[in-house]
Parts: sequence; C-alpha cells; structure tokens
Amino acid sequence: MSSKPTVRAPAAYVAPNAIAFGAIDSQAVVVDAANPLPISIRSFRRSAEVAPSDTQPLGAGIADDMFIGTGGDVRARLAEDGMFVTFRNLASGSQLRMSVSQVSATGTTAQDLVALYYSASASDPMSSAKPLSTAIPLADFSDRGALFSPNAALTDAASTDNPTGAKTALRLATSGSTTYPVASSALLDAPVDVTNGTIVVPFKPVAQIIKEQPMVRFSLELFSSGSPSAPPANYHQMDPFGAGPSAMKEVSTAPDAATPGRWQALGVPSTGFVAVGSGADLSAITWVRLQLRGQTNYSQVIELGSPKFQPNPLDKAKAVLCFDDLYEEIFTVAKPLFDAKGWKFSFNGGALQTNIGQPGRLTLAQCQQLVSEGHHMMLQAWSTEDQAAINAMSDAERAAEMQSQIDYMVANGLMNADAPRFGSYFSGVGSTDIAAYPMFRDYTPQGTRLYSLPHGANPPIWYGETFPWPDPQMVRAIAGDATSPSGFREAHVQQAITNNGVAILTWHSDQSALGHFLDYLATQDIDVVSAKELIMQYDF
Repeated sequence: MSSKPTVRAPAAYVAPNAIAFGAIDSQAVVVDAANPLPISIRSFRRSAEVAPSDTQPLGAGIADDMFIGTGGDVRARLAEDGMFVTFRNLASGSQLRMSVSQVSATGTTAQDLVALYYSASASDPMSSAKPLSTAIPLADFSDRGALFSPNAALTDAASTDNPTGAKTALRLATSGSTTYPVASSALLDAPVDVTNGTIVVPFKPVAQIIKEQPMVRFSLELFSSGSPSAPPANYHQMDPFGAGPSAMKEVSTAPDAATPGRWQALGVPSTGFVAVGSGADLSAITWVRLQLRGQTNYSQVIELGSPKFQPNPLDKAKAVLCFDDLYEEIFTVAKPLFDAKGWKFSFNGGALQTNIGQPGRLTLAQCQQLVSEGHHMMLQAWSTEDQAAINAMSDAERAAEMQSQIDYMVANGLMNADAPRFGSYFSGVGSTDIAAYPMFRDYTPQGTRLYSLPHGANPPIWYGETFPWPDPQMVRAIAGDATSPSGFREAHVQQAITNNGVAILTWHSDQSALGHFLDYLATQDIDVVSAKELIMQYDF
C-alpha cells in the first residue's frame, strides 16, 4: 500500500495557534523526536519564496501557510483582521499555520521563508474557484485599554492560547445580576455593510459556561448612529435572553463547569438580528456592543475576541446530505434516489477500518464506485470511535489514527490527495473533548461536522449554519433520520434559505424518510451538493 507523503516536524517543535477560514484554533500541537506528528496533512498546490517588505504585500497573494526554513522571529500581517503580529522563536523547518498577507522586513529575523498555497493558481484546473472575501473587523476587544468605560470585572488575563498571538486576552468574570456592556472606545474607520453575511463573535468559555449552564444574556448589538458614550434607541440585536444564550449553550466546548473549553466562534447571520425601535441601517454599521450577564448564584468566566463580519459568498442556499458508518443502504437506497435527481452526497466510514466490508456495510468496491461517480467520502475515524480508547491515546497515536485513515483512502482511490479535509467528530468523541480536539483541528481543517438531534421544530438549530464556516471545527448538522419533531427537516431547509446558508442533515441505516425529503428539496430554492462540491467552489 502506498502512502501520501507528509512533512514531518523536527524535534521539540511547538506549532503556533492558527485561525483557519475565520475560525479560532486554541490548542498548540507539541511534537517531540520520539513521537513525530505531521505538521500538515493538506497538500499545497503551489508555493512562492517570500521577500519580507515593510510596504508590499506578498507577491503571490495571501498565503494559506508559511514554511520557516531558518528559524527566528516573523512579523506578519494576518489576513483575517489586517493586524501585524510578531511570532517569536519559530523553529527551523516549522510551519506558521496562519493566513498571512504581508511579512514585514522590520522585526523578521527568520530566513528562507516560503509562502504555501493550497488554493488554485491561474494555471490550475481549479482556477474557477471563487475567492472568499476577507473578514471585516467590527470592534477591537484585544485588551481593556481598547474599550469604552470598561467595568472593573473586565481584565487583561494572561493567555497562552490567544489566537491572535497576544500574551493576554480580555476576560470577564460575572457577578450576580450585573449586565456588562463591552464596546470599543472608537467608532469604525468606515461604515460596514453587514446585510449579506455572518457576524462572528470569538470567545472562550473558561468557567461555569457549559451546555447546561449558559449565560443569562449574550447579545451583540449593531449601531449605525450614535456612539458608545451616547447610544441611540434604534439598533439591531441578537435575541438577548433567548436565541443568544441558547446558541452559546448549543456550541460551548467546555467539558464541565471547572474545565475551560477552547477558543471558538459563534456565527450569527445578519438575518438573525432583530430591530429595536426602528433598527439600525445594516448597510452602514459604525460600532457594535456586546452585552453579557451571568447566572445570579455563581460567577461565569469568559474570554472575548474581537467581533468581525464575514461576507457571504453563496449565490444560493445549499443542502448537504451526509450518510454515516457505511451502511449498505447508502448504496441500495440513497444512491438510486440521488442518481435519479443528478445530485451528490457525502458519506463516511465511521470507524473505517472496522466497518468496511462487514455484513450490512459497504465493501471497498462499492465505496470506490460511489467516489468514481462523484460522491464524496469524508473523514471520520479509523479503528475506533470510542471515547475511552481515543482519550487513552497520546497525541501522536491520535494523529496516527487520522493519518492511517487518509493513507488508506488515498491509496484505494477513495480520496484525492488534494481533496478538502472535511470530516466529522466521532459518535463517542465530540466537540467538548478538549484532549482529542487537536486531531480534528489538524486533520479536518476545512470542516469538522458536529452532529446532533434537532432541539426543536423551528428552529432545529440556533441561527443555522453559514458559509464559510464561522468555526470550522464546529460545523453544525442535524439528524436527518430523527423521528421527531414533525417538520424539522423542512424547517432546517427554510432556515438555510432565509439565511442564504447551509443545511446539513445526517442519515444512518434508516432512510425511510429520505425519498420524500429529496422530493421536497427538489421544489425549494436550494442547491443539493456534497460537502466537497461546496468547499471546492471557493478559493480557500
């Protein structure tokens, strides 16, 4: 069996935190000589030598990553927020793992830098991929000094995992029923049009913020007039006591009340904001304010990142249907139904090594046929989905699990070496398993699906899912094969159409409702695509 080449890290390399496609990564990957990990499993299509300059951006465009030939410091402008950050003491042979638009000559001591691109070049067959717009900052919550009249409970706390590279992060420890407004002291340099896209709020749940204990209030307010010192009566807001805290509850990565989660991001489409008074002019937002309130009987601790607006590239809402665990019904039921409509789907192996070829599961030949016909085989697990088994592994062993799956799929024609690395959490390992999180961050950087039952008929998930993913390691999907509540599938589709977003539904062996649902989709203003088709349309 052949295996796809990987670039291996040198001894004692500590990978810096990354921001991938607008999402927040928080856990550093530590590699030592005894347990080498691949720096990156993504196949880059092109590269260019970097000439640091204090005035000129990278000549070949925004880099998806950067290889450090000779170690030292790198002062780089981040593509996400346009800020310069200095990364110190980078090792020779490492990768920066940040999206960068410029490398400054001043402050950069590392040498032999190479910009890496896994997007298409002008001569690449993928040159039709559409570019994504850079996210636009809506506020500066980088530290207490940037805020207007901050409450004493807002502090600059020491941080080793701030995704911007800063050594501190803005932290709030709530008390009683106090409401805490958080706003930049300065207005935006120019008004921002937020009418078609997603407002992204980065945060890290530190203490007492778990799915069972959301904050009482969590709401971003959008203003097109006035100022933090003189806020007007007319603005737009997230539902402050309902959908806002419920959305935080839905996505919190904290495993328990005493254990912090990771840096993550909550995305709210502009259609999810409601008018207060006559509302704001959403085409000309000049400042924003975050309002937070904790539970009355205990303090909740949260760290905050700077909100931003991500323009929406989609010309139409998308529906992505996934089929899990290689059940034979994927071939005998789903495939004929999709073939009849000319649509493609995504599917995964569950624990691929365990499931493939077993009674009631797909054979390798059937998987190969599906892939050859344009369906998309996504990543999930290799030998096991069991949480105890995964958590008993070392970082290197978990990485080897993911790499073994990729090697097998590439060698057997189930995955192109340059295919998007889109996958799923495991049935036993979810988004709150912080120890296992790096394996998903590093091996499914273009999307890790989080599958759950619908929490209600309307909406099935709070605010829906948008694209590009606000948090790639939190791509929310619902169980398409759930039996209740009535009408939840259709409500999820309508949610995506309203938001011009993405509805993702997951199925297993019970596909009895699939045919009727596909007939419904055919009547709606939505494109049915695989996750690969969606991702590959855009130049990441």
